[in-house]
Amino acid sequence: MSSFLLGGRAWVVDHVIHTAREVHVRAAPAGKKPTWGGFMPRFLGREVCQRIRSLLEGEEELPYLDESATRELRTLREDLGPLLRRASLPIQVDSEGSALWWNFAGGRINHTFKYALEATQGWKVVPDNFFLKISGEVVTHLAIEAALSALAQPSFWSAPGRMQSIRARIPPYRLSKFQDALPPSAEAEMLGAFFLDVPGACELLGSARLTH
Repeated sequence: MSSFLLGGRAWVVDHVIHTAREVHVRAAPAGKKPTWGGFMPRFLGREVCQRIRSLLEGEEELPYLDESATRELRTLREDLGPLLRRASLPIQVDSEGSALWWNFAGGRINHTFKYALEATQGWKVVPDNFFLKISGEVVTHLAIEAALSALAQPSFWSAPGRMQSIRARIPPYRLSKFQDALPPSAEAEMLGAFFLDVPGACELLGSARLTH
């Protein structure tokens, strides 16, 4: 059985009713501090991620790092520095039909790219705070640039039904205890406000080195 601390008291779980989302407990002599897990992505902001990118592109020493951290930073700079400094988009394409676009855009912007690219290109896109992993048919540097060039146009986002179709792809993550009371359209709008950053995505693409 699982025991935990909550409200200054120790509890042990008797049983769980998943359909009702209820946990039935009784008092226990001891318990552990609980850790609350979940499936919500953990977002970093674009400003933080861009600062990390600038550190990887640069060569300045950071005196506050210890020896181990300095070695790790040096290794990352050797691996990613040349890719991030080159004139074209920092995209790595492998022989198995997948690619990494190292954009350091942050979680919300990269989730915006994920759902937009999946909706229009049919690719599978796995977002991270620092990159997108893209796989599917015809995943090449040129194909990704062409798709991103389309996303850089305001008309892409304002097309009839576009945002509705993008929001519809967001899983029903639980953001509020009142979520079940919302109509589907309002729930999709709430999820979109949390997971999507269209102005940020357009701003990033406007500053990207797109050749199309």
